[in-house]
Amino acid sequence: MQDDPVPTDLAVARKLIDNGQLAEASNSLRARLDRDPANAEAWFLMARLARLAGQRDMALRMVATALASQPNTLEFLGEQASILSELGQGERSAECHRHILLSNSGCFESHAALGRPHAGKGELQDAYRHLRAAAQLRPRDAETYNLLGQVLLDAGVLDDARNAFLACLEINPNHIQALLRLGNLHRERQQTGQAIQFYRRALALKPEDPYILSNLGNAWLDMGESDEAVVCYRESLRQYPDAPT
Repeated sequence: MQDDPVPTDLAVARKLIDNGQLAEASNSLRARLDRDPANAEAWFLMARLARLAGQRDMALRMVATALASQPNTLEFLGEQASILSELGQGERSAECHRHILLSNSGCFESHAALGRPHAGKGELQDAYRHLRAAAQLRPRDAETYNLLGQVLLDAGVLDDARNAFLACLEINPNHIQALLRLGNLHRERQQTGQAIQFYRRALALKPEDPYILSNLGNAWLDMGESDEAVVCYRESLRQYPDAPT
């Protein structure tokens, strides 16, 4: 039986980062770069440390150093994409993710990262394509189903949207956005009783949310229950006195 291999200093640094021992990881990596200043993986790990410390501009320079010698390393590109996203450079981040998908079409993180901005811009077909791929790659990720449901809801594909939100809730029964969006979906379908059930579930989780209260008030008003609606509206206004609606 062979002995386990002795871990390298870079493997040790990765473990230290995973354990939150950032100062120790930094010391280990600096020692490695003193001996081997062109080591791409060490620069990549230093970039990760800098990002975790909130030093994003420094992190971007460090990961660029790693990519200069290994421009197609997907792990390095993923780190660069994360840093750019945190710096608010969404298009440059998206370009990194597109580059990753050219080599690895099964990258969940890249599909999810590309689906979100497409959804935000109303580019529903592209958003659906990426989020559907992400859901297939990681079928137990609740937030992916929530986003997919919103895209389908925006596209007017209500049955599929409902199924996506229910899939989200099967994974995370306390997902407030999915509950609220299911309420909106059923209200749009004039299924007000079901809408109220979902709004109430959301409100039980976040009882002072003015938007949930307002939506619940609207549903009660649809039902002709004006007293119930007024209670919700008054409580909503207490939480958010300047609400325009």
